[in-house]
Amino acid sequence: MTKLILTILLIGFGIEYMGDWLSQIVRIAKQERFLALSDSAFLNASYSLIGGAIANIVSLIFMTAISYFKPFGKIKPVVRKPKADAAK
Repeated sequence: MTKLILTILLIGFGIEYMGDWLSQIVRIAKQERFLALSDSAFLNASYSLIGGAIANIVSLIFMTAISYFKPFGKIKPVVRKPKADAAK
């Protein structure tokens, strides 16, 4: 359940924020070309995008660790007893 919630949050974060930051970077770079490297809005969006990418990678590593180490315990299979009527 933890991995599912974290995955949904990562997808939402990517759609809501990272997509906007990437669009902003592309728009500024298209307008200003090499001068964009000195534009504060471009740099802020670049740092935000890099920070978001790092956060995604850390989250994916965390989810992998949860899958491997299973700190919440393994899911126990449900053992069902056969019905007495089915045997006759």
